[in-house]
Amino acid sequence: MLLRPFRLVQSTLPRNDDGLMTEAQNPSIPDLPRWPFWLADAALLAVAFWVAYHGRPHFGPVHAAACVLAVAAGAFLSVSPYLIHYKSLQTQEKHEALLTALGRLDRLTEIQNSIQSASSNWQLAQESSKQIIQSCREISDKMSVEAKAFGQFLQSTQDQERAQLRLEIEKLKRSEGDWLQVCVRTLDHVYALHAAARRSQQPELATQIGNFRAACQDAARRIGLVMFEAQPGENFDARGHQPVEGGPEPAPGSIILETMGPGYTFQGQLLRRAVVTLTPTPTSDSSEPGPTA
Repeated sequence: MLLRPFRLVQSTLPRNDDGLMTEAQNPSIPDLPRWPFWLADAALLAVAFWVAYHGRPHFGPVHAAACVLAVAAGAFLSVSPYLIHYKSLQTQEKHEALLTALGRLDRLTEIQNSIQSASSNWQLAQESSKQIIQSCREISDKMSVEAKAFGQFLQSTQDQERAQLRLEIEKLKRSEGDWLQVCVRTLDHVYALHAAARRSQQPELATQIGNFRAACQDAARRIGLVMFEAQPGENFDARGHQPVEGGPEPAPGSIILETMGPGYTFQGQLLRRAVVTLTPTPTSDSSEPGPTA
């Protein structure tokens, strides 16, 4: 509102193509002719001289006043051109200062427009940043939800895999147990067959069955199943030997008579102790002396 009068003045002033002031806006001061003032001054001085010259016989206050007035008027007329020129210079300087101020106000108007444009651009940038922040927040929330859902899916998948692996392990353990029982029973039958061949008193048959038994034991040893038997005359060891079912409890220091069934270890762990028979311990009958007559 305060710049509106200056804008009106600026709009009335002519400009060149670059928007700058032209010479029409800053005209040079015309040179004032001074000879009329000097002529009037000379005339007044002549009047004063004429009054003073012709009034000598009766020169009085009136004549003196007329002379002073004429000389003063002439002096004023002689300096009037310079005073007028000085005032013109002052007016020109004020005019130039006003034009400079108007030009600066025009620059201020351009700066104001630039500030308004920058403010509008800043508002647009601020609104854009708010939208970007809102979009980032929404994306972050969606990513959190997706991450939580993915974590739950992974957890459920891992639980299912653990349950399935546990079931497979249990099946494998049961299969391994059944397989070991089959192998142990097969080796038991092979051992019984070899024992029967030895008792048949047929050396060739016993040798063939012995080779077959050795091959079976070697095949079982490859998977960790090892068969062992007690040697006759060996001391009974409860950690690896057990008596025949229904037999007497072994006494300390009992001697093994014969192996009835072999023992087995699987991968270093004892599966079954060897079934053995023990040598009977001799018992001494103590006779009581009869009464003497």
